[in-house]
Amino acid sequence: MSVAIIGAGAFGTALAVSLASKGPVTLWGRDIEWAGLGENPRLPGVALPSALRITDRLEEIEAETVLLALPAQVLGGFLAEHGKRFDGRNLVSCAKGIDLATLT
Repeated sequence: MSVAIIGAGAFGTALAVSLASKGPVTLWGRDIEWAGLGENPRLPGVALPSALRITDRLEEIEAETVLLALPAQVLGGFLAEHGKRFDGRNLVSCAKGIDLATLT
């Protein structure tokens, strides 16, 4: 099973590092200037494994299972804008918090 994670903050990166021990994982983030440094500054001291590919291009996400590690406040907007791109794939919400607009 191929896996990708949307959201390259500390939580998304931790998920990606953990899953990359089992095989290739793609991690997507908007601000990934740290990608070549070997660690995410939001998760200091945690080395990025070689099985982890980091991108800021959604079109590079080809995984059949996509974990959405975005804050609840932005998850709905992200899916409204980009959700069609993931039609036919398994989407797993890993959102933290509550969307204050919908209280979900």
